[in-house]
Amino acid sequence: MKLLLKANLRLEGSKERLEGIALVDNGASVTVIDKDIADKVGITYVKRTLIITTASGHKMKGELGVVNKLTIEEELPYAHLLLWGKGHWQIPS
Repeated sequence: MKLLLKANLRLEGSKERLEGIALVDNGASVTVIDKDIADKVGITYVKRTLIITTASGHKMKGELGVVNKLTIEEELPYAHLLLWGKGHWQIPS
């Protein structure tokens, strides 16, 4: 069963660590964060773009990166890959 819920999140990069509340989709294959946050914590760019399809069927394209550690409710998810947006999303043509 697919669930959407609020959860405590800790994001650790090469520059700093941030904590907050996130909306979690247990069926998602990547974690989406704002590019300003990604840059603030210090993600590592992997020079790859990814196109995802949202639950509503919209396709979105964004850059892919990796963080040192991503913790959701004190658990480490399977992957630490992040896709980010805030003006950096594009609808693929």
